[in-house]
Amino acid sequence: MSHAMRAQKPMKITSIETITVGAGWKNWLFVRILTDQGVHGIGEGTLNGFIRTTEAAVHELEHLAIGQDPRNINALSKRLMESVSLDAGHIHRTTVAAIEIACWDILGKSLGVPIYQLLGGKIRESVLCYGNGWYRTERSPESFVHAAEKAVANGFRALKLDPFGIAHDFIESSELAIAYDITAALRSRFGPELRILIDVHARFTEADALRAAHALAPLDIYWWEEPTTREREQPANSVAARCPIRVATGEM
Repeated sequence: MSHAMRAQKPMKITSIETITVGAGWKNWLFVRILTDQGVHGIGEGTLNGFIRTTEAAVHELEHLAIGQDPRNINALSKRLMESVSLDAGHIHRTTVAAIEIACWDILGKSLGVPIYQLLGGKIRESVLCYGNGWYRTERSPESFVHAAEKAVANGFRALKLDPFGIAHDFIESSELAIAYDITAALRSRFGPELRILIDVHARFTEADALRAAHALAPLDIYWWEEPTTREREQPANSVAARCPIRVATGEM
């Protein structure tokens, strides 16, 4: 018998705990899986706007996980997805993802290696990240710059924002001018080193997504996220083919 086989002792999930965390502009849900060997794992099941719903779903499905070996990740995920008669969409998949991530954490801890080692090893020493949610303030260039100062002071070198106010489908020229002024103020204050990412939140028509992109493109925007409807791929593809800013999509 190999050393690996001798070292593989049975392990069972004994309980699943949920932790909700308020983060100002949104809430987070974390899952902690406990085992009979004292090893625990942490996963995240954040689905913005549905934290309590997802938390309830974790506890509704936990009976399918308790007693199972958390290291058999694929088998457990399949059990969680297929043992109920209906697929509950985002809620269901987010719940399973949270449990699965915690199980990966347990597997890595049980073997004494980080999760990235289990997935083939690391390929970089660091990963760029951007600040989001920092701009919950008055919609003016001065207020956005003031808020951005705090985010940049925290070490962020890329900031994502939505400068478009409540505009939907179409944006009035006056509102687009405010969006331009806000973005221009950020570019002026922080220079070319700051990466500015715009999230359109999928709410413009193709025509106005392109109109707004052309207006802001001279400010060196790093990406133009979800410029139009999430319901169909074609409109986003159409915008991407003609957009002067690289388009980011696929979140939904």
